[in-house]
Amino acid sequence: MEQIYTPELIGELNQRQILSVIREEGPLSRADICRRVALSFPAVSANVKELLERDLLRAQGAGNNTLGRKSVLLGFNAEYGYLAALQLGRRDATAMLCNLHGEPLSTQNVDIGQQFRDLRQIQENLVSLSGALLEESGIPKEKVICVSVSLPGAMDSDTGEFYMVPYLPQIRRDALVSAIQEVFGGIPVLFENNVNNGALGEQWRGAGKGFQDIFYLHYDIGMGGALILNNQLCKGSHRAAGEIGYMLLGAGSLRSEFHSEGAAEKLLSGHAILSMLHESGLAESLEAWFDACDGGSRRALEALRPLVESVGILLVNVTSTIDPQIIILAGGIGRRMFRHARAEWVKMLGTHVPYVPQIVCSEMEGMESLYGAIKVGLAYLNDHNFRV
Repeated sequence: MEQIYTPELIGELNQRQILSVIREEGPLSRADICRRVALSFPAVSANVKELLERDLLRAQGAGNNTLGRKSVLLGFNAEYGYLAALQLGRRDATAMLCNLHGEPLSTQNVDIGQQFRDLRQIQENLVSLSGALLEESGIPKEKVICVSVSLPGAMDSDTGEFYMVPYLPQIRRDALVSAIQEVFGGIPVLFENNVNNGALGEQWRGAGKGFQDIFYLHYDIGMGGALILNNQLCKGSHRAAGEIGYMLLGAGSLRSEFHSEGAAEKLLSGHAILSMLHESGLAESLEAWFDACDGGSRRALEALRPLVESVGILLVNVTSTIDPQIIILAGGIGRRMFRHARAEWVKMLGTHVPYVPQIVCSEMEGMESLYGAIKVGLAYLNDHNFRV
């Protein structure tokens, strides 16, 4: 259907341009805005007037022009509203409240020490966490204008329901929305996969800053990847792009029927590694094993070698397919493996692909998915001209 550009829509689009440039570069004068958004001075003035009336812009001092009357600098009002981000994990949930610059005001976490048992427990924890977030920040709930949720699994584009969440199979979108809106009221609630959000968070605030083609690998109990290509998050036709746990590592991985746990993930998951450690008597936990690797234990390092090679094969396959500028490793296993594996992975890539990307370890300490959720929320608000 052809887009009809009414005066109202044109005004919305112009205001969105003005807000975007001021958020990125501000504070700016009206003349500065004209030069950056290619609008006439009267058009800029009219739209700035409305944005000032809506309190999205505020005067922030005088410009440095030397001729004529001093110009007024206009800045984005980051306290116009606030955005909450929630991250749901296997056994914990984390929340952050930010202003509209994405600056955190409050962070809360609840760790139940075990896997979530059922949907009701998840709902109760989200309500408790959200309430604690508001109490600590002192921000009234009416000032929170959007909630962005980061969670495992993919979301069906037709039904909006979640799938490929093996350890939270009972999770339901409407139940999560209900729990969140119980605290914040009927505001927009957005959902995105936590690995996708991890890639977005790294590009915004972490190792991916300044890169347009990124492969982000989160490797912990499970493993998942996310792709940012040409500065855009790639989700795929079923919102499952980057699910490298389904890759084959050789003919021996072929199956006769589908299983929800992918062939690579079955071999490389934290559960598989832990079983290997117990059977071999190497260690009682993943942490103890990596500590032994860090300490130079020959047995521990010998057990690590085939895993390093298998993950290296995945990275070669990904690199030959998407040609990323940078590969970012995150997650508990990914971070601990990185120091022992990076040199081998660089060597494998150099042997098998023509262009070797940078390989780095995340330094965001598991917060990248929350920051990605914030970025998703801010993009949504900008697209809707902060009208919610």
